[in-house]
Amino acid sequence: MGILETRNGRGGVAPRVWNTHIGRQIASSFNLWLSYLLLIAVSIVMISPLVWMALSSFKSRGEIESITLSLFPRQWLVSNYIEMSSKLDLLLLLRNSLIMTSLLVFAQLFTSSWAGFVFSKFTFKGSAIVFMAVLSTMMIPGTVTLIPLFILVTKLGLKNTLGGLVFPGLVSPFGIFMMRQFIDTLPGALIDAAKIDGCSDFRIYHSIMLPLLKPALAALGIFVFIASWDSFLWPIVILNDKAWRPLSVGLAFFVEENFSHTNLAMAGATIAVVPVIIFYVAFQRHFVEGLSMSGLAGF
Repeated sequence: MGILETRNGRGGVAPRVWNTHIGRQIASSFNLWLSYLLLIAVSIVMISPLVWMALSSFKSRGEIESITLSLFPRQWLVSNYIEMSSKLDLLLLLRNSLIMTSLLVFAQLFTSSWAGFVFSKFTFKGSAIVFMAVLSTMMIPGTVTLIPLFILVTKLGLKNTLGGLVFPGLVSPFGIFMMRQFIDTLPGALIDAAKIDGCSDFRIYHSIMLPLLKPALAALGIFVFIASWDSFLWPIVILNDKAWRPLSVGLAFFVEENFSHTNLAMAGATIAVVPVIIFYVAFQRHFVEGLSMSGLAGF
């Protein structure tokens, strides 16, 4: 297969061996390994700062600031975490971040999935205009609406409260768009069959749509969790006291007050990263599937 034969000058048959199939396999394998090497190199570049941060959290201040760089600590110091916890109310900050992030994740998953279901499977007068209006808000930078939002939340009496902290993030235009794109891939016959059986719209959403939306909900949940956990600008604007201060803001003030203690700052940053990694690992098997089915893999 793939052997081309040509006649030589003596009238015989001289084989010219050129196996195109094997050539294509070699080229494909080479491209595959090249892609793997490129991905490994990019992964090392992206993961290296996190690894260095985590290992530096066990180093002494002098070792971190030493001219001689070392990846692994010469002496593993757990005391950095103990000292950091004594200077920072870590449990309160973690509690505030977990409450805020959980509320935002559940709120956005519900509002985004319900609105995406309505925009995808129901047609009403002006639905296209309303959907375009929702998408247009994605083009407005958050800093533009920061002052009007602050005035609104203050007049509602929600300043320095948990309600004021989560109020701006209850609805996500990006989440609505993502859910709508995913639900568009689901057959409308499911809804027709459910309506014939007498199911209400909310029953269809709860019993039929939500089980099918698990990959998209997992992907959106990861996005919302990371954005909420790392949020800094809005919490520092709306909160003046420490009652509901999240971990990101608490660490910022801690680093400002202890800027010379690099080892303690690394310990705090490592603790802040761990929940995000755990959350991603728990739902990562749905992440790629949700993005690909919603058409956002290259978004």
